[in-house]
Amino acid sequence: LMPFIAWGVAHLLYPDDMHVVTGFLLAALIPTGISSFLWSSIYMGNIALTLSIILLDTMISPLVVPFGMYVLLGAKVEMDTWDMMQGLFYMIVLPSLAGMLLHHFSQGSVKKTLAPKLAPFSKLGMGVVVAINSSMVASYFHAFDARLLGMALVVLFLAILGYLLGWWISRLFGWERDVIVTLTFNSGMRNISAGAVMAITYFPATVALPVVLGMLFQQTLASTFGKFLDVVEKTPKKIIQEAAQ
Repeated sequence: LMPFIAWGVAHLLYPDDMHVVTGFLLAALIPTGISSFLWSSIYMGNIALTLSIILLDTMISPLVVPFGMYVLLGAKVEMDTWDMMQGLFYMIVLPSLAGMLLHHFSQGSVKKTLAPKLAPFSKLGMGVVVAINSSMVASYFHAFDARLLGMALVVLFLAILGYLLGWWISRLFGWERDVIVTLTFNSGMRNISAGAVMAITYFPATVALPVVLGMLFQQTLASTFGKFLDVVEKTPKKIIQEAAQ
């Protein structure tokens, strides 16, 4: 639902700027954020379902992203679909498969042995990626005007809507609390670093603006909706006791 909503809102507000429309659509099409696993675990979500969603969404992203862009934008925006699919495979799918295989063949011990040693490098690497991507769009932030502020508010609105849709649809189907928590986070969070790399690599720099602006709100919104779930979807005492044990 969110790609169609993002496309419609962007077309309504920015009918003459196809690059901005492309950016909003791309921000909605990219896979769910890997950090949703952390937030789901903090607020007692379904960990197995969270991992399944992240992995499946990541695996099919080389098909979903180019297909969604082609269906909703068509020939209005030039893009190398095959090259984009290859980029998504090497950037997202291949590392995920490598991690799964390492975990499988080590029977889970790799998390205890390698993860603590590599964690500092992964954090530094993510910082470098964000810095490089941000530098590509830095010129657009030199003059912070009403248009840029408006775009940030639209990004915030769409991000909130993603969380609310995940929560509301889960409630509509009458699923268990842990599933509601998981789907709320997975619907609202996006792999923004990957989206920024894609936007910079395959499109003009303007396309990256809506994606990069999402970095401003992602973790804050996750924390906010965590508190929201604590109030609306109260954690049963039994789950709290089990978690404490």
